[in-house]
Amino acid sequence: TVRTPPKKPVHCIAWAKELLFKKVFSGEETDLVDNSEEGAPAAADEGTAPAAAATAGEGAPAPKLELQPGEGAREFAARIFEAVFAADVRRLLAMSTLWKERRPPEPLSFAELVPDLAGLPVASPEDDQAVWSVAENAAAFVGAVVRAFEARGLKAGQLAFDKDDCECLDFVTAAANLRSCIFGIPPQSRFVVKEIAGNIIPAIATTNAIIAGYIVIEALKLLRTGSVKECSSAFLCRALSGKRKDRLIVTSRLQEPSPECFVCGTASVTVELDMRSATGELLVRGVLGKKLSFHEPNLHAGERGLYECGDLDDDEKAHEEAKLLKLLSEPPFSLKHGSILDIDDQSQSLNCQLIISHNEHINPEAHPLGFVVTGSLFAKPTPAAAAGDSGAVGASGADLDDDDFEIIAAPPPAASDGPAGKKRRTQ
Repeated sequence: TVRTPPKKPVHCIAWAKELLFKKVFSGEETDLVDNSEEGAPAAADEGTAPAAAATAGEGAPAPKLELQPGEGAREFAARIFEAVFAADVRRLLAMSTLWKERRPPEPLSFAELVPDLAGLPVASPEDDQAVWSVAENAAAFVGAVVRAFEARGLKAGQLAFDKDDCECLDFVTAAANLRSCIFGIPPQSRFVVKEIAGNIIPAIATTNAIIAGYIVIEALKLLRTGSVKECSSAFLCRALSGKRKDRLIVTSRLQEPSPECFVCGTASVTVELDMRSATGELLVRGVLGKKLSFHEPNLHAGERGLYECGDLDDDEKAHEEAKLLKLLSEPPFSLKHGSILDIDDQSQSLNCQLIISHNEHINPEAHPLGFVVTGSLFAKPTPAAAAGDSGAVGASGADLDDDDFEIIAAPPPAASDGPAGKKRRTQ
């Protein structure tokens, strides 16, 4: 556990973050050393240590590391230091059986490391990469406590560890390094301690930093020109890419919004349903959820709200869920062939218009979900135009398969022979 004698720097960092920091700044009551072997093994160790020394700390409560009324932050830091890095170490030394096969710890003397407590500078060290000496760690330890309790006016239980908080990081770094020195473990720089204590994965952090830099570059282009024409997309590849295989970052020009995409264009979506049996659940869960990937759809027909999803209380959720059992042709939906719904999903900043088309002849084998979704590349229709449009059903009312419906596309540019120029497949 983190209380037992450490063997690696990570053990000292975990002890400083999870035990000492929480004891000093979060008001947690916990012992900082493992007392499980205290006292009992000493009796069998004849002549090695007096019985009184072996049981010196047995049953002794953990020292109260709280700022007392009238106590200054510097004096409080000194008291923490003496209790943790001197008294607790002497308690461990009294457990003689622990040190038969390993190096015993060495208590630290606060008076030797900090001879002038009143005149000690409390500013945070500037170099993150430097490995501090024992005296520098003691000074950083005192400085972090003083800044936290005096400059920020903290009280016990008011501070949680944050790797980006200067006082938090200085305290954990200094405490971990002081414990490392006690047990003969190499100290670490503040940069390394931040990585370990903050659970930072360098590969993710550096990738995020690179992409964030490119985002700023593109934002500067917008601020300079006011146009997206000069902007581009940047992709960070796992391996060298490009024609010469010499690029880790590949860029490409932004594509124009696709008019046939109901996310970035002005297209509407038509859904064919058998209005005699279609329910709200089929529309919300099937069409909007499974087919169009809406997460929290809200349905409106003009000014009339039909269904709401999102941040609702339990009663409101139950009321909205009850609507899904109703037929679309009945209240509260009261939809018919040609009805136009406005759909929005605030969780995705997504919205579109959905045109309801009645089709009594949907083939259940070809369309087991019970509906057919088709798209139109024209601008959003008006209610009058939609009412006179029979959708993709056709005058005969015959059913259409997914592979048979017709998409009417705008003519492609003259120089383009891409997929938009392929032959259209009709019924």
